[in-house]
Amino acid sequence: MNDFTNRLRAEIIAVGNGRYTLSLGTYSLDADFFKIERLAEGSNYYLLWPDAQRDDFYLYNAKKQTYAFNRVFFKKTEYYSEDSLSFVAYRSDHNYAYMFYEDGYIDKEHVCGYIGEEYNGVRPIKTYGGRWLYYNVYMRKPLWKVEYGYKLKEGWSLGKKFDYNCFVVNRADGGMCIWRYNEKAHKIENHPSIYDSIECIDSSYLLCQKHRESLFELFLCRKFRCLSNPQWRTPNFLFKGNYIFYNSSPDVPANGSTGWQIFNTKDGKPALCLDWVNIRLYDWDSDFYMLIDTDTEKGKKVFLSDIEKSANNLKALSQSLYAQSKQEKTTDIHNEEGTNQTDIDESNEIEKKDEKRNAQPMRKEKQPFQCKNQLPSSIKYCTSIKTSERIRRGGYLQCNRKCTDVLHKEYICWIVPQNNRLIITQYIRRNTYKIVYYKTYDQTHFIDKGIELPTRIIPITLENAQEDTLIEQLEKALDIAAETKNNKVCTESVLQENHCVTESPKIADKQMQLSSQDKVCFTFSDKCYALNVDDVWEIENVFDKQKYLLKEEVLAILLTPENLVSIEYKQNVSPHYKIIGVGKDVRFDQDFGPINKAIRDNARKILLFKRDDDKIYLVDEVRCCGYTMETQTFHRKDKERKVILFDLVSLRRINEWYFKK
Repeated sequence: MNDFTNRLRAEIIAVGNGRYTLSLGTYSLDADFFKIERLAEGSNYYLLWPDAQRDDFYLYNAKKQTYAFNRVFFKKTEYYSEDSLSFVAYRSDHNYAYMFYEDGYIDKEHVCGYIGEEYNGVRPIKTYGGRWLYYNVYMRKPLWKVEYGYKLKEGWSLGKKFDYNCFVVNRADGGMCIWRYNEKAHKIENHPSIYDSIECIDSSYLLCQKHRESLFELFLCRKFRCLSNPQWRTPNFLFKGNYIFYNSSPDVPANGSTGWQIFNTKDGKPALCLDWVNIRLYDWDSDFYMLIDTDTEKGKKVFLSDIEKSANNLKALSQSLYAQSKQEKTTDIHNEEGTNQTDIDESNEIEKKDEKRNAQPMRKEKQPFQCKNQLPSSIKYCTSIKTSERIRRGGYLQCNRKCTDVLHKEYICWIVPQNNRLIITQYIRRNTYKIVYYKTYDQTHFIDKGIELPTRIIPITLENAQEDTLIEQLEKALDIAAETKNNKVCTESVLQENHCVTESPKIADKQMQLSSQDKVCFTFSDKCYALNVDDVWEIENVFDKQKYLLKEEVLAILLTPENLVSIEYKQNVSPHYKIIGVGKDVRFDQDFGPINKAIRDNARKILLFKRDDDKIYLVDEVRCCGYTMETQTFHRKDKERKVILFDLVSLRRINEWYFKK
């Protein structure tokens, strides 16, 4: 019970010659001391130093008017708790650690080598036999028998204990991990993640910062798993219902702060509120709401239930698009060249239905689609569709065209030659394209018929387009794309694969085409270089000891059979390189150290090189478009570990095959 009102008030008084004693009202200590300090504010315990030559001290309980252990010296006190009114004290003679309580109780039965900080009523302790367990400060005894304590590695220790039998284990390297005692299986379970800090911020979640990374995860003790998202770089989280609200601001957001994002508590993935931007939260006691901006409304007030409604609407739209696509594929194609004798009866029935239908009032003709026609600053892709476009409710273009390399919110220009029409959309997700520009042109002002229109989604470069010059800019971009396609440049084999990895295509049989971009310019060790693909890099003593060289402006990677898994061609506009991240030591899983982090975040210009005849050749410039954690098995050693498999998309090469009809 935390009550200081009934404690005896003592007073430290000077007795001369730099000495002090303790006055207890009508009673004073029978000795004087070099220094006297109170253990904590409101505490009954005082620390008494006999002379200046000693670092150790007596512990005196003013309320009980007794010396601890009849004037035994102590060298340290720590971890005072206002909740349980307890603290830890270490004796000087035997290095014993004892639990002390303000009521005068000293646990002399459970002597330890170490007693840690109190959290949720328990403290981690280490016995002199080297076993680790937890001490209940209210029951004043260990949670289980000493002989069942944990034997940890040298330099490791127990940390805080959380709900659902989860607890922290501090590693010798400064990292922290989470373990759990499985009561059903009667064994310890280890979560593989390593953290720099672990903090309970909600009854259901632990906020964990990844070891040596500026990345945070949310750990669920009840399910013994973590939720992660590469966007979580700050500890700013708020939990409401089935949703996690995250803010990337370095400061603690207040009510009305912008920059909030919404994620699902189930898997940590973004909630399907794709048209919500500039989200502001307002949390007033039991009243919680949001202000958002949409395409049609500013400062709209929404609630938690509206998040699910937005997701359901998007799902309904996707299902509608899918159903329409399926229906179109199964539609019967009727023969319009004529009928034969066997079809006469059927034709008569059709004519009767037509007459009945014609007798009904005519429906209004469908009005052409309209939008604000806001041209984006950059259009990165283009394609054409031969049939009339299909536009669904909400201004979404329906098309099943594959978008392998198109990223979320990038823009695609659709050419409809049948109607002399241009449509520009923003890519939302598979089969979901939000229309931002829709215009029908006169034939004389439309795309020149001599220009080959792409039947697939191909990359183009169209920057800062204006409506009056859009057609001219688009024609120029298509001319460049066609020139790139027709300039077939054969390249020699980039790499040879070994039997341990997925087999790559033989580049001699599967040619690639060079992009029309300028030379690759970069600075390496304070020297500037400008190389074309397949040029020799004139530099000495590079890649002697390392395959990954991280510099201020560039990350140079030497491709070898050890790190290159495969090169994918057929399914993409540009080749994709599958490479393994940095981390050779087979004893440990790969993590996101400085180099792997730079690849993942595209923090540098990433260049791939190969070695041939003691020369270094530039293979490609790439960017990271994703990664997976894969299991690497060592059959001879009967062990395995986790490695990072990066997906790197080419920025300088284009597949000839992709454009074949």
